[in-house]
Amino acid sequence: MYLDGGELVYLKRSCAEEDARGRFLLNAFPTDANDLPPESAEAGFERFRFEFARRGVRLGDKCMARLPLPGYPVRAVQIGRSADYEPETWSSVIPMPLDESALAAYRERYAALSAREPQARADFDLRIDGGDLIYLKQPCSEKDAVGRFFLSVFPTDADDLPESRREIGHDSLNFDFDRYGAIFDDKCLIVRNLPEYPIAAIETGQWLPGEGHLWSARVETRK
Repeated sequence: MYLDGGELVYLKRSCAEEDARGRFLLNAFPTDANDLPPESAEAGFERFRFEFARRGVRLGDKCMARLPLPGYPVRAVQIGRSADYEPETWSSVIPMPLDESALAAYRERYAALSAREPQARADFDLRIDGGDLIYLKQPCSEKDAVGRFFLSVFPTDADDLPESRREIGHDSLNFDFDRYGAIFDDKCLIVRNLPEYPIAAIETGQWLPGEGHLWSARVETRK
């Protein structure tokens, strides 16, 4: 995969006929969640799907497809393919390079939030800002972005949860750094959108498969 202007290009060499079957996915994660259409706000990303026959072409033993990216700045995309509309046969999250406007926005938000007292401290400082949970860290490098972040959101009223979550009492919104985070100027900034229902508390942290939890913290939001 590579970027060509405002398009994401899918390219495969030694491409067989079955590689062009099924449905391709593109999930776009915006730099600013406010850029999302209303129907995508809760998920935190915009979904796009396409079939190779409509967007792609086979050239000898190569396959190539092009898909325009959204007009808003994108921090990362998740790409993949499902065979015959079954679950994805493969997928991958790719961080997008920060352009100057996105970098300026990250710097501005980091400066404003780092001046405030965090609501919890761990490996990352944690703050709630509007409808987002913000993770800040400096100094920070790619080694701080490894593994997976867990995020458990406990509502004030359990009836606000999806029915499948009411028995356990919280939403599980675990994520990878590349979907919601950025590294710049030896800083890390993660912006994770939260559910719209009233929240009593949040538990979050980071773990590595095979090694366990690296850190965890709890943010109390109930007044």
